[in-house]
This record gives sequence, structure tokens and C-alpha cells, in this order.
Amino acid sequence: MSLSGMSDIIDNKRLFLEDAINDHLKGTEDAKFAVGYLFLSGFNEITANVSHLKSLKLIIGTTTNTRTIEEIAEGVSRREELEEAAERQKYQKPTERRAIADAVQTGMGRNIGGLEQTEENENMLCSLRDLIASDKVRIKLYTKQRLHAKVYLFRFKSELAERIGSPGVAIVGSSNLTLSGFRHSTELNVRVREPLNFKELDSWFEDLWNDSVPFKTEFLSTIEESWALKYVKPYDLYILTLYNLVKSNMEFRSRMLWDWSGMPKLYRFQREAVQKACVILNRYDGVFICDVVGLGKTFVGAALLSQLGKRAVVICPPRIKNMWDEFGERFKIGIKTVSHGALNRGVFDEDSELWKWRDREVVLIDESHYFRNSDTKRYYELQPFLAGKKIILVTATPQNTSIWNIYNQIRLFNQEGSNEYRVKGGSLKEFFNLVEASDAKIQDLLSKILIRRTRNYIKKNYQSSDDEPITFPKRKLETISYNIDETYNNLFDKIEEALKRLTYAKYNLWPYVKEYKKEEQVYKDLKKVTGLLKGLHKVMLFKRLESSIFAFSETIRRLHGIHKRFLEALESGIIPAGEEAQDLIYSEDVNVSDVLEKLKEASKKYQVNDFRIEELKRDLQNDIDIFDDISKFLDRVPESTDKKFDGLVKILKKHNGKKVLIFSEYADTVNYLHRRLKGEVDNLAFVTAKTKDATTIIRRFAPHANEYELKAGESPIEVVVSTDVFSTGLNLQDCGIVVNYDLHWNPVLLIQRIGRVDRIGTEHDVIRTYNFLPHKKIEDKISLKERVSRRVQEIHDYIGEDEKILDESERLNKEALYAIYDQKDVDKLEEGMEEEEEFNLDEAELLIDRLAREDPPYLNIIKNLQPGTRSCKEGETYRGIFAYFRKGDVDGLYILNKEGEVISDIGRVISELRCPENENQINMSKEDKHSLSAGLRKLEAVFKKEYQSRVELESKKDPVITKVMQKLAHFRKEMKNDEDLALIDEISKVLNRGIPDEALKELRRLERAKVADNEYLKRLVEVYNQYRMGDLKSAERGEQEYNPVELVCCEVLK
Repeated sequence: MSLSGMSDIIDNKRLFLEDAINDHLKGTEDAKFAVGYLFLSGFNEITANVSHLKSLKLIIGTTTNTRTIEEIAEGVSRREELEEAAERQKYQKPTERRAIADAVQTGMGRNIGGLEQTEENENMLCSLRDLIASDKVRIKLYTKQRLHAKVYLFRFKSELAERIGSPGVAIVGSSNLTLSGFRHSTELNVRVREPLNFKELDSWFEDLWNDSVPFKTEFLSTIEESWALKYVKPYDLYILTLYNLVKSNMEFRSRMLWDWSGMPKLYRFQREAVQKACVILNRYDGVFICDVVGLGKTFVGAALLSQLGKRAVVICPPRIKNMWDEFGERFKIGIKTVSHGALNRGVFDEDSELWKWRDREVVLIDESHYFRNSDTKRYYELQPFLAGKKIILVTATPQNTSIWNIYNQIRLFNQEGSNEYRVKGGSLKEFFNLVEASDAKIQDLLSKILIRRTRNYIKKNYQSSDDEPITFPKRKLETISYNIDETYNNLFDKIEEALKRLTYAKYNLWPYVKEYKKEEQVYKDLKKVTGLLKGLHKVMLFKRLESSIFAFSETIRRLHGIHKRFLEALESGIIPAGEEAQDLIYSEDVNVSDVLEKLKEASKKYQVNDFRIEELKRDLQNDIDIFDDISKFLDRVPESTDKKFDGLVKILKKHNGKKVLIFSEYADTVNYLHRRLKGEVDNLAFVTAKTKDATTIIRRFAPHANEYELKAGESPIEVVVSTDVFSTGLNLQDCGIVVNYDLHWNPVLLIQRIGRVDRIGTEHDVIRTYNFLPHKKIEDKISLKERVSRRVQEIHDYIGEDEKILDESERLNKEALYAIYDQKDVDKLEEGMEEEEEFNLDEAELLIDRLAREDPPYLNIIKNLQPGTRSCKEGETYRGIFAYFRKGDVDGLYILNKEGEVISDIGRVISELRCPENENQINMSKEDKHSLSAGLRKLEAVFKKEYQSRVELESKKDPVITKVMQKLAHFRKEMKNDEDLALIDEISKVLNRGIPDEALKELRRLERAKVADNEYLKRLVEVYNQYRMGDLKSAERGEQEYNPVELVCCEVLK
């Protein structure tokens, strides 16, 4: 090796540092490097020329020790202060040095994990491990200050040293032992040849070496624990994946202080729901609490309000308003309650019931599914009130008929419809369109904002030795068959045939519109509703026919009067359609002739000459005549023939002295049963929507569940007959027997009704539920399943094609009927109502939390696994490779199968990783490693592309920025004060550059608040100051601190 003719300037342009170091290493006996930090990707470039050295001493610095002298110097103004700080740095405590070493070791682990998993890098790491283990490479860590100086010392072999006349050569400059240091064009280094200078540099290095701390053990451990030398069991990799998915949420919860005192005792699953809800509220300003009935959603909601410690409003159905007032006292939370029924104006203004609570910061909406439609008066009044607040939505059924039910509820707290959830689509609406088209999964969104657990989930995950025992009673269903033909005095078939002859003309006006008028918009709109109305009334008549003689009889009587009044209006040249006109027609205490002028005024929408009026009159008269015929049949049906009622009496006698809750869908049936049972049952009460003292009935019926002590003279209620006003939101678990008097068309009601009594805390071992099933003739040999099948067919025959236009909730659920009446398995029914099982982050958190409590050493091992950890197992569904990438707070989990298809659905990916704890790791062959390396490159490219698309989406100017800028432009026109104008210009500049996400959230809240101009500007300045927006660098929004792509873990699936 010759140094003559070589330039001493190494600028990474004409001469690269990498080439200079490798050239010198060839003739070197031992070397000494002192660098600010070390990336092993840089070391890889010189590994081939290190193995022949007698020794390599390596001092590395650290950038993790933030309190270096240079930084301290930036914060002091007097020399003596700097000298005092420097003196303190000389005498570091062992704990300080240990913390720095740990931080550097962690950084080294990330560095190794970031290396591409190639054969070359694996060999390099194995070689480096051997060199360090044999002390050929010795490494120390300098912890006291930033190691700005970079020195590379090469002590030549003796023959070369003699020939050159120097013991060695040194390189001094700016470059670290990294790829960037080796090749970046802004680095500058110089070669030092003179023997005297070399010796002085060598002496400087030795002083620094003696002042540094050993790092061999840590460095060796880091390499030996890396992907290149360590493989983990498949179960360990599965747990590592789950831990990384949930650790940010769990860390947030662990940083908060939770105070459970001063409130009723909660089960662990309820406390965890509160904690998770806090995390979601903090991130998204809204959360759904959607546990199935009977698990105490109200307790979770109240405890959440207590933990938040904010002044709150609770909006709930009228029947549970008093209950929420009591919960406010029990949980010591200052809440104001407002009934759903009070929201009937359609506008939020000073006359709104909500107006006086507009400064409240938190709103809980119980039974939030009542706000699933956005085109209602109550929704119009509520949404503006909620602007800028944190919203808690409590419901067991967030989706009733459509995914748009969920969308409308989300818009109560995300009113601008922005996509804050990192799901597909540029906006919330676009995402729901994708879900509707089956191009996205609703679970991707719900997993971020909704908490929902089932009874089976609780049984499975909350029965450890640390938990309070949670017991659920057995659910026993019994079918009570009765002969409906005998109930109707053998006239049932005639009544049913008469119903089939109805034209339902009143509810289906569209066919009577003249052809040339049908293209007008007003009649197109009529087409949308009239067919549906016909189907609904067809179903209603059939259901009331089965409910009770009295309910059906009352319905026929009312319909007869309504149709007569409608026909009279037609005779007077009026089409009585529209809300106001219908109110007049449906009023039983008026004659059409008495309100003719009002009816004309209310019915201007449709013109009588636009209809084939004679046909309409004929069909109306047909239906009136049929109602007359049915009424005559019903006159021949005495109440004494009611076999269904007789069956109910038998049930009550069987359970005499026990509390029984009887449900019917119809108030007429409830009134009928109450009237007839008064002579059969003591301590009886009934409840419909018109009942004024429902709270008193609740307390007397279930005093224990409602912590109520009966007053002197008050007797307990044993039997309650109710409509579904008692089916949701109430605690009635003093009772253990439920009777469903009507045939179930939809299982939701059954689950809700049983849920009133089948709740955590019940003292009943068994909840008995009786369900009535009608049949026409007694056939002893026919099975119950066949009876159900026949009933289903009869209903389909009656409703016919009209069923297709009904909402799902109005249609007959055939599978539910079999589960209720034949299999008598409500648990199976409830499970069937759940979505297909998806991967659930809640379940992952539970597993990690359990490990933290039961096996902390194992979880610590998992936490300390290095990035890039890998395993190999037999594939269940897929053959290929799995990879988990992360950049910042964005995760990407993928499987690349043998066919080259990329699977990115997290549920499918996690299902593939899930395995038993004892599953052994399979050895990875050389071919497997090559496939893994190639697959990781492909999947990393997929992740980067998806990440970039997301960044571009998020970096687009947020709509709220545009709105604020428009406001500022308006202010600029109005204001004359130079100081104000300068303020507006400064804020405008910052908004154009981009602002942090949290500041953006505050602007959204401000925009929703609809405050006056002067208050708006004042609040805008507060946001500007709070987030130090004046200090922000001019970077586009979305440009964050650089985060490299990290491979968390990977696995070969053979």
C-alpha cells in the first residue's frame, strides 16, 4: 500500500470515505475508531477488511443524552453557569450512565432491525458477533457529551510502517460510521499522515477510551437477540404482534389516574370499558358504548362521566329520565337530563329545551339509535347543540336497518364528516359508500370508535381468579301453543280471507294517478311512499289479528272510520294526503263536514282531477264493506273463547307469588289483558306510552334492582303488563319470568325484553321466557318445527310480494322464529345476531393485560424482542410470508401468498398468526430465507405506497382551514385597526403553512360552536397561542418528524 500521490481531502465526491477506510484496513494491524454513532449498515461496508485485524477498538457516542454541554450552553448566559454544568457532567452517576447505555442499546436494536433481511446482512451480523465475542472488536460507549469528533486510526503492519516511515495514518472529520457518512457529498474528512500528529491523535483516543464505559455485553446481546441469530416461537410472534397493535392505547390508559371511589362498584370489564372509552373520546371526540343488553351500559356511561369530571347533559327516552337523575346522584356527577321527547321543534334556538345547557362540554345520548335518521326534527335540533362537545352514544343496536344508521350517529360528533380514522376514502361518506359497495369493511371503522361485548365474550375473558365472579342465569324458553281458530270462535279462516280481499287503496294512491301526471315530481314522490304504506298496514293488520281479539277489533273499528272520512273528503273534491290532512282524517271525534275548510287548506298538494277518482272511490268502498263484514264476524266472538288468554292465566297460576313481566307490542292488547286479569291476579299494573306514573310502577315492581324502599302503605307489584316502553333501558331483575304475548317477527325485541330481567346482579338461577305460538288445528303428531314452518308459510302467503319493500326490521325473521319456538335457544339467537366474528383489538388488549397480571416476566420478554423478529410455522390458510410494518403511528399487516396475492385484511392476517402456546417453530431453510427477503421487499413497497397515499390524503387542506380562512378574509374587510389586521395576516400565514392535528381539532370545535365574530377571533387567538403556532416551521401539514419504516416482525408460513 502506498500513500504517495493520494489526496488528503476526502469529500465523498472525488474520493469516498468508504474506499479510503477499506484501502487503509488492508495494510493495518489494528485500528481505532471514535464516532458519534454507529449504523451497522455502514459497518457492513468494511466488514470484509476487519476480520484480519488483531484488534479494532470502537468508541461510539450517543445522541440520546439530551443534556449535553452544547445544549446546556444554549440555555445559559454566564460563563460560570456553563462551567458548573460541565463540572457536573464529569461526575455522572452510575444510574445516568446505565440509562444512556440502555437507550443506545435500544437504538442499536432498531438499527439492526432496519437492516434488510438478506443473506449478506445475516452473515455480517454473525461475523460481527464472533469478532466481539473474541475481543477482536472491542467497543465502548462515551456517555458524557456529544462525541462530535470523528477519528479513524490505522496502525500499520510493521513492514508497511517501516517502509512508509510512519506508525500509521488517521482520518479526522465529520463522517460517522454510517452509509451517509461514507457517501454523503456534504461530509468532509482529511487524512493525517505525519507521525507526530498520528501519535497525538492516538493519545487523544486512549484518553477518551479510558473515559468511556464498556459496551461489549450490551452490543453482543443486541446482536444475539437480533433477527439474524434468534428465531422465536410462532406463539411469541403472535403475542408480539398483538402487543404492538394495542400498546399505545394501553400506555395512554396507564398514564391516567382512575378514581373508582364514590360510585357503585363496577366489574373489571365495566371499568375497562370506561378506560377504553376515555381513550377513544380523547382521540375522536365521540364514542359508542354498545354492549349487549344486560351488561350495564348505563353504569359504564355514568362512570365515564364521573371520570371525565366535566359538566354533562344526558339525553334519554322519557321513561328513563328519572333513572338517569338517580344515577347522577349515585355516581356524584352533576348532570342535567333532557328527554328525547322534548326535541320536537326541528331547530336549535333560544326556545329549544337544550339552549340553556349549550355551555356543557360533554353529552351522553342514551338509546342513541333513536337518532339513526338525519331527516327528523329531533336530529335537526340536536346536531347543532352538540357542536364542539365530546359525545357518548349508548345503544345496544347502533345499526337497525342500514349502515347509514351508524353514519348518521357518527355525524353527531364528527359533523364535518372528515376521515379522522385512517380508513379507506377521502371522507367519512366516501368510506360508507365503499362499505355499501363491499369495497371496505365497517369493522375497520367501528373497531376504532365502538365498544361492544357479548355475554359469551364476558364469560370467556373475565373469569380469571382476579375477577369478581360473574354469573349469568340460564335462559329457559318455553313455547305455548294455542288454537287461534277456536280463539276466534272458528271464524279465523273467514276473517283471514276477508283481509286478503282488501285493496289498501288509501295507502297506495300511486296506481290511481293518471298516466300523464305520473312524471310530475310531486307524484313521483308519492310513488316512493304509498307502496311501503300498503305493506306496513298489511303487516300491522295481520300482527294485530294474532295479538288479541280486542286489539284487532279496535283496529278494524278505527280503520272503518278513517276510510269513511277519507271517502267523504273525496266526495267533496279533496285528496286528503299530507301530514296535516292525515291528522284531521285520523281524528275520531270530528266529522269531515265539520272541518271541510281546514281539510281543503291542508290538502292542496294533490289535485283530485289528477286521479282516476271513480276507481279510487270504488276500491275505498270495497275496503269499507270488508271492514263491516269483519266487524260482524267479531260480534260473534265472545271473550270467553280466547284460548290464548286462557294460556296466559295458566302461566300466572303456575308461578303464583312470583314476579311476572308480560309484553305485547300493542297498547290495545295491554289494556285488554289488564282489564281481564284484574279479576285473576293481585298486585297487577299495566304500562303503555300514556302511563304517567311509570317510575312508581318500576320501583314497586323491582325495588331491589332500583335500590328503592317501599313506603308505608305501598304494596309491591307482582305482575306488570306492558308495551315495549318497558323493553329497553330499565333494570327489572327482581323479576325472573317474561311472557311474550305476541308472535316474534324480529328477534331484537325478544333479546331486549329478556334483557330487562336477565342482567348482571340478578339473583335468579333461571330466567323463564314464555312465547305464544298460534296454530289453526290441533294435530298431536305434528312437530313444533313443522308448526313453525306452517306459520311462516301462512304469513308469507298473506303478505306476498309486499314483504320485499319492507325494512328488514319489519320483515319476518324465519331463522329467529325457529330459534325461539323450536330450538328454544336464545343464546344461539343472540350469537346469530352478531356480525361474523372479526379480529377485535379489545380481545388483544385483554390477552396482553392478562399476561401483564399473570405472567409479567414473559410479557417483558415479548416487549424486549427486537424489530425484525422472525419465526416460521406451518400455514393454516395461507402459504407465503407475513410482515408487520410500522411508520410513525401507522401499522401495516400483510400476508404475501405463494400466488403473489397480498392479503391486508387484519382479521384474516391475525387469524393466520393465531396458534397454541406450545406450537413449535419450524426450521427456516435457505430457500425460505430467500423467499422471505424477496417478499419483505415487495410488502414494504406495498406499505410505503399505502402510507404515501394516506399522507397525501391527510396533507390536503382540511375543509375547516378553508372555512377559517374565509372568516379571516371577512374580518380583514371589516377591521381598520392595524394591530388587528397584522394579527389576521399572521394567523392566515400559519394556516397556509399547516398546523398540528390537535390544533386542527380545536378549529373544528370552534367552527361548530357558531359564535359571534368578536368571540370567534378571540378564540382563534387562544388556539394560536395554546399551540404556539407562531413557532411552527413552514412545512406542509402532514410533514412530521422523519420516521423510518420499521419491520416489527415477520414469519414464513410453510
